[in-house]
Amino acid sequence: MDKIFVDEAVNELQTIQDMLRWSV
Repeated sequence: MDKIFVDEAVNELQTIQDMLRWSV
């Protein structure tokens, strides 16, 4: 698996978690 792709996925997951945290 490409490391850049993994980094992008992790970054997106963290962003989604932040959005969910703020929406609650």
